[in-house]
Amino acid sequence: LPVVNLIQDTSLCDGQNITLNAGSGTLYLWNTGETTQTITVTQTGTYSVIVDGGNGTRCNASDSVNLLFVPQPVVDLGNDTCAETAFIIDAGNPGMYYLWSTGATTQTINVNTSDIYSVTVNPLPGNNQCDVSDSKNVQIIPKPVINLKDTTICKHQHLTINGAAQPGNGYTYSWSPLGLTTPTVTITDQQPGDHQITVSVTGCTTVTDMMLLKVEPCDLTIPN
Repeated sequence: LPVVNLIQDTSLCDGQNITLNAGSGTLYLWNTGETTQTITVTQTGTYSVIVDGGNGTRCNASDSVNLLFVPQPVVDLGNDTCAETAFIIDAGNPGMYYLWSTGATTQTINVNTSDIYSVTVNPLPGNNQCDVSDSKNVQIIPKPVINLKDTTICKHQHLTINGAAQPGNGYTYSWSPLGLTTPTVTITDQQPGDHQITVSVTGCTTVTDMMLLKVEPCDLTIPN
């Protein structure tokens, strides 16, 4: 009597295949119509085989197995992005298994810091051939706050101006007509008159502000 022991019922991913082996025997008859000892399976279904231990005898044995091929997930976190506030990233594919670079195992995560976030999605735990991954570079930069005020100084004085209330948050600066790109600028030796100073601060968006700088030819008192 032949011993027929196909694998246990199992699940695989689309694109994979599995070979079923009916073991030793003389004649084989699969429900697919094949008559070989082994068959290669790529589709969902119930597969059964009858094995004859000797040609023309009644020493037959059989077994069957249920195979399920599931679609691989499609994971698209979207393009790299810049945001002014925290937001949610969704890996899609409800009901599957997730592992984020943050250690989270949920379908969605709340993003509130700048980083590269990645996720691996799998429809079948333990079968890493089904893994599909994607990543997203996120920059969280709050909207810049600028508060330039019109100011009057004497010609011989200097004035330091801060371009944004939150320095060091990944902003870029553009001062006009000074041509500087630093967060703060110091103005010295301006000619008397009215001068318009403009700063543009860029994070995820660009905010522009301006001030009127009045320079007066004040008297200079020099001690003896």
